Amino acid sequence: MTKEILTRIISTCKKILKIISKRKPYVITALIIVIILLTFGYFSGLSHYTKYRQLDNLSDNVTSGVPSKMASAIVTSNGNAVSKQSLEPLNRLFAKNNRTISQIKTIIEHESSYSNFQIVRSGKYWGLYPKYKVLLNKRNIIIETNINNPIFEIAGKSVSAKKIGNEYYLKKSIPGLYYVRISNKSGSYKKTRAVTVPVSGNCDETEVDVTMRHTPAL
Repeated sequence: MTKEILTRIISTCKKILKIISKRKPYVITALIIVIILLTFGYFSGLSHYTKYRQLDNLSDNVTSGVPSKMASAIVTSNGNAVSKQSLEPLNRLFAKNNRTISQIKTIIEHESSYSNFQIVRSGKYWGLYPKYKVLLNKRNIIIETNINNPIFEIAGKSVSAKKIGNEYYLKKSIPGLYYVRISNKSGSYKKTRAVTVPVSGNCDETEVDVTMRHTPAL
């Protein structure tokens, strides 16, 4: 509803009220007061819930480093809330590189379409004003290794991987810093690599080999 349409409705209501005001003046006065209050409330809401203001708040919350605030600003691809635990890798990325914070703020506030942070609509405030949230796009973690049939773990949990050539594509993950453990079936060889799912674009390939041990590939 635009300001022009709302003004026309109010004007029409006033004309109707003027016609019947002689019979029920107190009721009409009350109705006028209600209309004025509703009009004031509507335009106050327009000012409070502007997209610019929401994006500013979202950028502050996402980069706050406080799990509860971060979770309040982020949604999954199906619109559901994210868990605080799932945002730990993003917090680790902040700790590793402070410049990431200002980069993400700029991306959110300017709605950059070339990043892994996407602004999406997520319901409405009071059924009237669009509500916005941040969706984190996921990217594959890519590992190249000469270990035969490697086993991959992230945060102590085994993860599946799809092999394409010499590369292994691990599950898609949100932006953040991950510690990926690679081992062989016997467990005689284990190595951990820090892998970053970037703020923008795809992951760089991470190499893990065993040739430095002067032994055949396992």
